[in-house]
Amino acid sequence: MRLLASLSLFLIAGLALPPAALSEEKPPVAATSPESQDAKALLMRMADLLGKTQAFSVTIMDRYDVVQDSGQKIEFSEVRRVLIDHPDHLRIESEFSDGKKLTIYFDGKALIMFSPKENVFSKLETKGSVDDMLRHVVLDLQTPIPLAMLFLQSIKEELEGIAP
Repeated sequence: MRLLASLSLFLIAGLALPPAALSEEKPPVAATSPESQDAKALLMRMADLLGKTQAFSVTIMDRYDVVQDSGQKIEFSEVRRVLIDHPDHLRIESEFSDGKKLTIYFDGKALIMFSPKENVFSKLETKGSVDDMLRHVVLDLQTPIPLAMLFLQSIKEELEGIAP
């Protein structure tokens, strides 16, 4: 089951168009077109699988450019290792291109964040599920957790609420 969950996350990344596809002129796809409906069905099957998966892990390698005022591009990168054991355990280990590291740990009772290079440790008492904790951190505390929606057991319901 872990392999299937990892493949599903890989599939999401594969849904992004390669740069060459973006340069070609194509008419926009209508929300009710067969292609759009196929994509939505695929997305919902992936969401259903992720929501039902008890435990999984994924490694996310992220790279992005930031254009400076001078026009120079600087590339940044991040590697995130995510381990989830629903309903109430989550661990995210992030390593940034500047050498900084951040660990987020949730055990159903408390959320702990630790950054050894900056010598920062914080603990927030918050009971509940991974879904409850992620909603609290992202929505209430306005603290982004990249791709947090993918870690929710309720991902299918969340997508149904926003998908046309």
